[in-house]
Amino acid sequence: MNRYTAYAPQHVPQVSLGTYVRRAFPMLPESVLLKAFSDRDVKLNGIRSRRDARIGPGDEVTVYTAFHPALPVVYQDDRILALDKPSGVGCDDDAYGSITLQQWAAMETGDGRMPKLCHRLDTQTSGLVILAWDDEMLSVMQSMFARHDRPKQYQCLVRGCPHPASRRCEAWLIKDAAHSRVRILDRPAENARPIVTEYRVANPGAISLLDVFLYTGRTHQIRAHLAHLGYPVLGDDLYGDRHLNREKGQGRLMLRSVALTLDTGGAVPQYDGMRLSVHGLEY
Repeated sequence: MNRYTAYAPQHVPQVSLGTYVRRAFPMLPESVLLKAFSDRDVKLNGIRSRRDARIGPGDEVTVYTAFHPALPVVYQDDRILALDKPSGVGCDDDAYGSITLQQWAAMETGDGRMPKLCHRLDTQTSGLVILAWDDEMLSVMQSMFARHDRPKQYQCLVRGCPHPASRRCEAWLIKDAAHSRVRILDRPAENARPIVTEYRVANPGAISLLDVFLYTGRTHQIRAHLAHLGYPVLGDDLYGDRHLNREKGQGRLMLRSVALTLDTGGAVPQYDGMRLSVHGLEY
């Protein structure tokens, strides 16, 4: 039997245990969580509890299950770890104390080491993420991503068919912290940061498949930039078309990080030119 534990932060939302476990254990399918409740294998502060129990700050929640979610490893050695992050698994701590991608990786290695994120993906975005096992490699990888000379490749489904079919788009992005989102501007402004997004239509239609190349990795850049251009990403309720998302029954963000080529600038030559990739969107 596998054991998974999460701890509710000080400002955890006041929700039921059933709601909490769906957020706190994103690598466990809902069917697994439902079975755990049915088998009385969910404990709240050491006590077997039902779904309607209430969560409070500092609570310890443990799920016992025979299910073992395999860590989606793309590549690994003693210095880096490349993972195919599932949608719903976060890279950062959240209000629920959810298990993060790096915590999941540490649980699977079992040697007490915690890998370090070299870059991030939005929680709803799936795909390729690179982690480092040591501080030196972390610094090398962060410098590589900061140079923006090797674009990260994504795929997404959008409403409509962009014209022209291939375009390099420059704009400015400004954070709107009060509403937990960003805005895209067509000209410079105070506190706005420049962004560069390139797209190519891979499969045109009423819903089109795009290959997207990200030269600057700003918060929500692809989602907000494509929506600004009139082609919101399918499944995006923050920047996109909620009516269409419901009409299509699309509750998952159709945005995926699919490939990148490493270039450490000679700092660690064994990685220079290494291309990492995962499968594209399935739709």
